[in-house]
Amino acid sequence: HIPVVIPGGYRKEDDKQTQKVFLEIITQKTRNFNNNRKEVILRNLKRTLNKTSFIITGLAAIEPRKNFRGIIKAFKIFLLRLPYSQRQNVFLIIKGGAGWKEQDLLSEIREIHNHFNLIYIDKVLEFEELRALYQQTDVFVFPSFEEGFGLPPLEAMAVGTAVISSNIPVLKETHGNAALFVNPYDPADISEKIYKLYKNKELRLQLGTKGIKQVERFRPTKVREAWLELLEKTIESTK
Repeated sequence: HIPVVIPGGYRKEDDKQTQKVFLEIITQKTRNFNNNRKEVILRNLKRTLNKTSFIITGLAAIEPRKNFRGIIKAFKIFLLRLPYSQRQNVFLIIKGGAGWKEQDLLSEIREIHNHFNLIYIDKVLEFEELRALYQQTDVFVFPSFEEGFGLPPLEAMAVGTAVISSNIPVLKETHGNAALFVNPYDPADISEKIYKLYKNKELRLQLGTKGIKQVERFRPTKVREAWLELLEKTIESTK
């Protein structure tokens, strides 16, 4: 049984007021009852899971370069550093649309959900749902091997969520000083940064504040101003 936790047939118009979605919560207590679906409002996800829950989210298309396998390995390492009682309050959420070689990831999910708290979302989220997911996330993890720009981390930053990002050049440029950077080929490094943010709420808040400022660089007006300035310099240099 693969824990695909949000059915793709859900439509926003099915419940406009609460934007309810269905999640199958895979926990130590309920893993033997995977066919029982629990109704969850993404906006109140923490209240549904546990008011003191710590949520780590990875969101991207499911394909090798997005490094979901690295996220899962890092999550395992991270949990093993925690006392058993604390592990019950830590959740990994994977939101991934169909990419290529996704069966590799689903095999990992089959293995990990028997031991740890994992939620896998397999549906297109409406804007309000996606925003709610980012807002409920304590740490957003994005250790890609390759990227063209890297939009999801900026979306997370926009609502003040702390971000862990790959140390590849394009992401270091777009994320500036608003993220903790990791070696995407080293799950232990990813795990260490997760643990650091888990233990340090003040650092999470600091990154959240920096993230909001970082996103301002990519507002349409800012981008337009930058392009105009570049064009002016280019024209001036040709005179």
